[in-house]
Amino acid sequence: MRKYWLSILGSLVLVLIVPLLSVLQTQQIKGDRPQAVQGVIDLRSWDSRHDGIMKLDGEWELYRDVLLSPVDFHPLNAGKEVPAASTMIQVPGKWNDDISEQGERRAKGYATYRLQAKITPREAVVYGLRTSNIRSAGKVYLNGQEIGSSGTPAASASEGRQNNMPFMGFASVTGDTMEIIVQVANYSYSSGGIVQPIVIGNQAAI
Repeated sequence: MRKYWLSILGSLVLVLIVPLLSVLQTQQIKGDRPQAVQGVIDLRSWDSRHDGIMKLDGEWELYRDVLLSPVDFHPLNAGKEVPAASTMIQVPGKWNDDISEQGERRAKGYATYRLQAKITPREAVVYGLRTSNIRSAGKVYLNGQEIGSSGTPAASASEGRQNNMPFMGFASVTGDTMEIIVQVANYSYSSGGIVQPIVIGNQAAI
């Protein structure tokens, strides 16, 4: 009888303690992991060779009603004006409250997300990005290179192709800054945008 009650007590402890430890661990990870602020995330304390993957969460730049590519931010013609961000948007998250310049909630539309990441300068390193849920078409550039897409983002449903599938891509990066550009278009879902995290890591981790 005593063993029976001890087993019941042990089960109760596991049911109560394990979820609590999980919550505490999650909060600790969130607290320790860098977050993007005003379109910039500092990854200099992260070593892709040893620290696994990193979520690129936080405030990204959002450019409404335009699909921009790396050349728009690094124009070949001297004196060409670089576009200014429409607003900052939380990633991951739905864009419904941010996609309209007038402030009305809507899901359909197209836009460009941009994030700059500070990294420790090394010789060329191959980094990978992995997406989970971009609604409902997305194309990703890493340091000027197109590394993957799902569907074809466009200014209208008829011009593009909707296809929300996870994908990954890789690029060789040098220097102390990484630029990530994501073109997004949604004409299918009741919410749009980058709704699940984009993660970064080395080739093996991704």
